Parts: sequence; C-alpha cells; structure tokens
Amino acid sequence: KLVSKQRRFEGVESSYALHELDHLHGILFTDRILEQGGIIFYETPDGLTPIDKV
Repeated sequence: KLVSKQRRFEGVESSYALHELDHLHGILFTDRILEQGGIIFYETPDGLTPIDKV
C-alpha cells in the first residue's frame, strides 16, 4: 500500500530534495546547468570542448 506524504523543505535541504525528485523524473544535473545558461565541457586530447546538449 502506498502512502502519500507532504513535507516542506527550506535551505540546502530543498536543493537535496529537488535533486532526488529530478532523478525520479529522469532529469540530470547537467540538464539543469544547461537550462540556466551554464557551460559543460568534455575532455579531448586537444583540451576541453564545450557541449550544448546532453
């Protein structure tokens, strides 16, 4: 039997809760970085190369 629960998170706990909820929805932290205009790099023999899609 499933039991529904509600809880309010504040501060750093809210970041942890969102991170775990994102996992349940298939969202990775790299998705969030790109949404917020951040840059993700991968390493190649020539150096770091930015990527725009994960």
